[in-house]
Amino acid sequence: LHQLIDFSVSTEGSLLLRDFLINHTLNEDEILRRQSIVKEILTMNRFREKFLLTLSLIPKKRLDSQKLIQWMKKHNGMEKSKGILLVMSLLAVINWCLILLYAAGILSGVWIISSFIYFAVYNLGNKYYKDISHDSEIIKEELGKFSRVLEFIENYNFSKKENLKKLCEPVQSKTTSPYLLLKKISFIVSILTFKANVFIWGFAAFLFPIDFYLAYLLQKYRNKIAENFESWLNVWYNLEAYVSIAN
Repeated sequence: LHQLIDFSVSTEGSLLLRDFLINHTLNEDEILRRQSIVKEILTMNRFREKFLLTLSLIPKKRLDSQKLIQWMKKHNGMEKSKGILLVMSLLAVINWCLILLYAAGILSGVWIISSFIYFAVYNLGNKYYKDISHDSEIIKEELGKFSRVLEFIENYNFSKKENLKKLCEPVQSKTTSPYLLLKKISFIVSILTFKANVFIWGFAAFLFPIDFYLAYLLQKYRNKIAENFESWLNVWYNLEAYVSIAN
């Protein structure tokens, strides 16, 4: 029966459906809640069709979320990234103050020394940003595998289906929008394409510590994703199971 009705593309969704079919130790409230969700989905032919169509556009190989979750939890250095960014920003401000004082004829060429110190510290701190291009590409590529379904769930209107609306709350929350977070990471990736031009990137780095700033933003968004990713996927897996039953 499981193989006949299973429309899941994720391993976890398929396992959850199997659990729904064989686990008969639930309390009455949970049974009624599941029945209510299935009844709501049964009345939503358009939603079922679109959801299954969206699933069909995902590569046939089952998705494995654990790799991405473990990677994001492993790379967690928010406080350190914030601290080094503050230090580099302070050095940049001091350097520009000395340049302006020199331009005004108040100080001699002290800015040359401060600029040397700034870039020396900048290069010494490269371990905090050297992998930013690689890391941002990984997040964009791996999260992109899940984005199509998550965006569909996020944008669907469940206003008159209270049980489904409650189930999908983690994905539809405006403060933890999967679409917006992926869009922000894509923006970082697009900015990093300018790194290929040494002159443009060097000038930007002279103006302010752009590498450290982007590394901080990436860490911030990665932490936000890591905090919510499992709850997003739990919504997805549940919908796979419920739609399989209702279909």
